[in-house]
Amino acid sequence: MNNDFKDDLRGDSSDDNQNSFQDKLQDENINDSDNNLSNNKTAKNGEVSESEANENDDDSVVNMLKEENKILENKYKRALADYQNLLKNSAEEKLELLKYSLEGFLLEILPIYSNLNASISNLSDEQANNPWVEGVKYIIKQFDEFFSKNDVSKIKTFGEKFDYNTMEAVDGQGDYVVKELRPGYKLKNKTIIAAGVVVGDRIEDKSN
Repeated sequence: MNNDFKDDLRGDSSDDNQNSFQDKLQDENINDSDNNLSNNKTAKNGEVSESEANENDDDSVVNMLKEENKILENKYKRALADYQNLLKNSAEEKLELLKYSLEGFLLEILPIYSNLNASISNLSDEQANNPWVEGVKYIIKQFDEFFSKNDVSKIKTFGEKFDYNTMEAVDGQGDYVVKELRPGYKLKNKTIIAAGVVVGDRIEDKSN
């Protein structure tokens, strides 16, 4: 009977040990599962963090490219503006040079033109029919066409109010031109040769 009791005790002890071992295994399995879950979460968090980092890197690259594009666009606009200003300045300088060169030429040629006009202004009928007069008139016509194309105009004087900007009073007193002694000319709006005039009282009839 004592042996049976001992066997029972041994059996109970064996069962307890087995149960304890199973509990321990179960606890270890649970711990392993928890560790696996934790590792999986950590891995997923790592993947999310890496993905977010990649997205941030992409955004940084895009922003950097936008800034570079903006800088290049501003440089292009400045370069284009400088080029257009250069063209404009060059064109204006060329026009000024052309204007001054034409002005110099006109200062040489206009007195000759005036003398040609004066040479046929007081001719008799017999002289007016002379062939050389027709030749002079033809030359004057060519001058007139050239002057018209280049905005050269004769200054109106007789009967006009005296203008210090376009006229030179050679004789007389008054505010109006009563006689023209020397014709004056303008290139566009600039007086290049002032008209020499005699001034006096206002004349109602402007026919010269």
